[in-house]
Amino acid sequence: MKSIQIKIEEFMIYSQSKNLSRKTMMSYEQTLKLFCKYLLEEKSLEDVAKVTEKDIREYIIYTRDSGKYTIVTKKETLKNNTPEARDDYGTKVSLIPVNNYTRNINQIKTERKPKKFITDEQFSELLRHIDTTKFHEVRDFVCVQLLLDSGMSISECLEIKVQNIDINSGIIMVCGK
Repeated sequence: MKSIQIKIEEFMIYSQSKNLSRKTMMSYEQTLKLFCKYLLEEKSLEDVAKVTEKDIREYIIYTRDSGKYTIVTKKETLKNNTPEARDDYGTKVSLIPVNNYTRNINQIKTERKPKKFITDEQFSELLRHIDTTKFHEVRDFVCVQLLLDSGMSISECLEIKVQNIDINSGIIMVCGK
């Protein structure tokens, strides 16, 4: 019998080994802690083995009703989230109880919007509008050049320290996600 908190810690270690971003990790941890709090306060459950599919579904309803999460309103998504839309709809379900209730709950995949690129003219225009007579504007100029020339993310650029720069070799060590 393992407490829910220990299982959350084990899951976070597993997630860390998958090289997930810091924001994703924080989101997972916060969501799991809210679920843990719900189980303790509303269901008086501390043992992971005693959590049922019913508990998970009641938590989903609880969070939706309490307004902590948004509700899907996109008609296309709602249409796809019907039992008939599932590939395994109508398949016989095992009569033998299995403790892993979450295996039957599909993960929601979010649609990613393609990024818009700027033209060379727009880039030149941007650089022309930076006043390089001021220190903070020179810093901004270098950051913009670095971001667009290297393809690194803003967070990676902001994490660069003096010890990450080798001026003699022309190398910047970037610590990515």
